[in-house]
Amino acid sequence: MTLVERVIRILVRLYLGLLVGALPWLTFWTQNNLFTYDPLLLTLAGSGFVRGAVSGLGLLNIVCAAIEAKHFFARR
Repeated sequence: MTLVERVIRILVRLYLGLLVGALPWLTFWTQNNLFTYDPLLLTLAGSGFVRGAVSGLGLLNIVCAAIEAKHFFARR
């Protein structure tokens, strides 16, 4: 894998982790048109458990980016 590919991979994982980690806590999350058609889906999406689980996936993505960056800079 080339240098540019590794850097882009790290940046994409970091960006997606930040996005997925923060998105459930914004008002956009509960006012999404996909959730308004089904009351059960709206209730599920608004629950703290689902928001926390999605944010946890974002945190996991950030950790993966940090580990990959650590290995990348350790080789150099």
